[in-house]
Amino acid sequence: MVRQSATGSAIDGVLMEYRTFPAESLVIIPSHLSFEEGATLGCVGVTAYNCLFGEKPIAAGDTVLLLGTGAVSMFAAQYASAVGAEVIFTSSSDVKIAKLRQLGFLKAINYTRTPQWHVEVLKMTGGLGVSHIVETGGQSTLRKSIECIRTGGYIHCVGFLDTTAPDPGDLELTDNGFCKNYVVRGVFVGSVALFREMNQFISRHQLQPMIDRVFPFDHVPNAYEYFKKQVHMGKVVIQVA
Repeated sequence: MVRQSATGSAIDGVLMEYRTFPAESLVIIPSHLSFEEGATLGCVGVTAYNCLFGEKPIAAGDTVLLLGTGAVSMFAAQYASAVGAEVIFTSSSDVKIAKLRQLGFLKAINYTRTPQWHVEVLKMTGGLGVSHIVETGGQSTLRKSIECIRTGGYIHCVGFLDTTAPDPGDLELTDNGFCKNYVVRGVFVGSVALFREMNQFISRHQLQPMIDRVFPFDHVPNAYEYFKKQVHMGKVVIQVA
């Protein structure tokens, strides 16, 4: 299985000073990025790119819904903006929503104050729904994602961050959902070929990965504690050297 061979998943990752890798698995990072920025690409960067370009590439005029402000969402927002697509975020934090607006992402919904956020998404899109959804919530958000996807849209399932128990009704799909001919696809990172394609895209658009904070190697426990607080936006990086 893919998960059993994924570095940092079922086997040891790269939180170490030295390690060998098969040459065919390595890529050259974009020349304008630092090593810290390059370190953010290997999992979430490729995952976000796979979502938006791996099956049906997004284009100018598309609308992308991003659940939360984690690293996958932030990468996806940069990719979408680079091609002229519109981005809508959901978040439980007004502080993070304010930061998003400072970054130029003006459409965001606080899902704690607006539990029926899918209805608001439909309003924002004139009732059409969004073209792509990067679905990081999981079982308890999927039905709402289906309700606000547009006809022929794509829902890319990449995570299960919402740990609340789903309401039994969340497991039911409406006729409206089935009539949309949408696609739900599971995304687990991506291939080396896709990684190289992503790096070309990043270089072409001169994108800078969003790093929330960098911790030195001897402060690894602090980095994990900070990550657990879920106050970050973008990547938390541990500097090896």
